[in-house]
Amino acid sequence: GIAYHEGDNSVASDDRLGIWSFRYTEPMTWWMPMPPEAPRTYAEALGILDRHLRGSSEPQRQLAQAVRNSGTHDEHGAFNVEFQNAPWTNGAVWVLNPNPALPCPPDEATKATLSYTSALADRLYGPGSPGQLDGEYLDSIEGWADVLDYRPESLQRSSVPVTYATDELRPVVPTWFSVYELARTMSEDLRRRGKLLMANATPWRIHAFAPLLDVMGTETNWMPGGAWRPDPDSVFCLRRSLCYRKPYLLLQNTDFDRFGPEQVERYFQRSMFYGVFPSMFSVDASTRNYWTQPQWYNRDRTLFRKYIPIISQLSGAGWEPITGARSSRDDVYVERFGARFVTVLNDSGQRREVSLSLDRRTFGLLGNRAGIFNAVTGEAIVATTTRDRIELRLTLEIEECVVLRVDKAGASPMESSQERRR
Repeated sequence: GIAYHEGDNSVASDDRLGIWSFRYTEPMTWWMPMPPEAPRTYAEALGILDRHLRGSSEPQRQLAQAVRNSGTHDEHGAFNVEFQNAPWTNGAVWVLNPNPALPCPPDEATKATLSYTSALADRLYGPGSPGQLDGEYLDSIEGWADVLDYRPESLQRSSVPVTYATDELRPVVPTWFSVYELARTMSEDLRRRGKLLMANATPWRIHAFAPLLDVMGTETNWMPGGAWRPDPDSVFCLRRSLCYRKPYLLLQNTDFDRFGPEQVERYFQRSMFYGVFPSMFSVDASTRNYWTQPQWYNRDRTLFRKYIPIISQLSGAGWEPITGARSSRDDVYVERFGARFVTVLNDSGQRREVSLSLDRRTFGLLGNRAGIFNAVTGEAIVATTTRDRIELRLTLEIEECVVLRVDKAGASPMESSQERRR
């Protein structure tokens, strides 16, 4: 099933389906549409911004105020802005400072006041709110990270020690410092309310966000140009280590006519090895959303039903950095989740025979006999035991993942399943 919804447009129906819903914010930008014929120049963008400041549309006026009051400045004192033609907006992208400490005139907005305040949270999460919203979602949290903010108010109000530009040694606030300040404020307030903070596009380069976040994930494309290219073990190890036992989510952005059942199963198996939840989005992160195309999700339905329940068990059991397991091959990896699950991945380009050795103490099996089962198929796996170890052999196809469930001997697969539900 679906666990997390990055949006608050269907909270009541999400509640009925057991889906957690999150309100969307991109914390450091305003994507301002511009007429296609308008020149993509700073002067033209400022002119449109000024018209919004004087216009009758309150949402547009507030966003324009946010640029005026919290727009980041370049080294010349101009606003940091770039021009993009994306599927969701064709126009100017203003880079803003979302630090909640930035001042603004009464009844005007900053990026922080538009993103999250205690008063706004009281309305969203207090009595009378429509449905049970579960938290906040920060999109592109590491985006525009290196855009430097020379604005004097940004320097004065930063609670994070500022750094400096290497060319002129002038003090600056990198945009991600300000995003961190907003995320920290949100995290503290949401946790007091029993709510969650979720973010997209992390961890990649910036690891300071991880302690503030309850759910993390990223968009990825494992088939660029039609060639299979999964995220490497080094990237997954970074994600898993920084998340520890927190859930991690992937959104596949690719051409799902070419990313067929074979690729989907490889995607699910590799994600399963790391206890990561796989999902799908869009080839261009906007149009032809996978979940609006029945020919795709019905095609892959059996794979979701096969693998997602196992991944949910692994994620719920919690990743353990000490595996208590050893593989006889460097290119066949092992991970452990909780005290009962071992995942095994053949990351070589060949079929592999591998010997595995499990430490009985790690799995709480000293003095107890053990049964080893394939968690996906329920099949019992032949193993031998010594005083301290459990030894077994597996044959894995290229990129195949096997999930081992370690049970005390005598527990049937059905009993083990009932115990997990308890």
